[in-house]
Amino acid sequence: MITQLTPEQESLIYSHREEWKDLFWKTNNPNKDNITKSIEWLYEFSGLKKPFVWFCDSPLMCQLMANILNANGLDNVLANVWNNVWNNVSDNVSANVRANVRANVSDNVWDNVRDNVSDNVSDNVWDNVLANVSDNVRANVRDNVSDNVRANVWDNDFKYYETGYYGDISDYGWLSFYDYFYKNNIINIPNNIKENFKNYINLAKSGVFSMIQLDGLCIVSINNCLKKYIEIRGEKRLHSEDSPALAWQDGYKIYALYGVIFDYKLWSKVTNGDITFREVMAIENIEQRYAALRLLNPDKIIQEANAVLVDTGKKQSGYNGDVNKLYKLTIDDVDTTFLRYSCPSTGRVYMKFVPNDHTKADEAQAWSFQLGIKEYELLSIEK
Repeated sequence: MITQLTPEQESLIYSHREEWKDLFWKTNNPNKDNITKSIEWLYEFSGLKKPFVWFCDSPLMCQLMANILNANGLDNVLANVWNNVWNNVSDNVSANVRANVRANVSDNVWDNVRDNVSDNVSDNVWDNVLANVSDNVRANVRDNVSDNVRANVWDNDFKYYETGYYGDISDYGWLSFYDYFYKNNIINIPNNIKENFKNYINLAKSGVFSMIQLDGLCIVSINNCLKKYIEIRGEKRLHSEDSPALAWQDGYKIYALYGVIFDYKLWSKVTNGDITFREVMAIENIEQRYAALRLLNPDKIIQEANAVLVDTGKKQSGYNGDVNKLYKLTIDDVDTTFLRYSCPSTGRVYMKFVPNDHTKADEAQAWSFQLGIKEYELLSIEK
């Protein structure tokens, strides 16, 4: 039983975690032949017949293609080619895949980890690898895109086909957890499980963004979209103030600010500065409201909302010797603290929310840089 990681094993956690996150952020041109082989393995492994793999660009195009293929008048044509693909809905096929992967891959490997690694070691890797990767890729990207696609499909009165439970970027979290133990030789996986695990890793790394798993047919969106993001305390979040945060070649686009999805109309109004503090406060979605507040000119907020100045910093770190200023403001009956600061090179004024226990402007800025106040005071140029 392993009760403690070695210093070397501990040091590998960060690079391993970033490697799995970069599978999404840095993949641009996946090999379709490799994807096809991996999907064929997944179907065979799940006891399903070999599928025809149909590639689309975006997840939205996958939905449109599924609806087109299933439209009245096409069934007879498709029946001869895919043996009545539509007789089995995607839920049934995905459920079969899910059951086989869970029973023969994830559960088996989990049993091996549980039997050979103590709870404190498992919890450490879980918190620093699985939870981090899941938050960065699944919650930040996959779930947001799925919600946006679903809304687009329903708005146009199409049928929404559920994407597969296993086999896309949402797997990166749990796979990164098990792969850490396997790749770094912390546990030994039996050969009969190891082969399936390696094949599933290959599928995850092949470049599938999402897929609709049907009987004899798999409609696939690959991870070749243009990606833009901002790093917030070391974590990438979908963000762009001048273009889509995600853009596929077929024209499907996702607009986002600070990891929050916006429709184009509202995104455009916020990023162009054509919105008042009162209009921002009227946005129903709380996450969108706070993201929009971060882009609103702080001086406009201070003036329109009667924000209270708490502290003026001493470090002349901004444009032309500008200093940090800490304000308090009540939003939706909740006390909020934010920092007003300016870019030392462009002069653009920004704001950032900080924990309410901050009472000093420079200390709040130091906290945002993950620095102590003395380290911050030694900085000559802020980035």
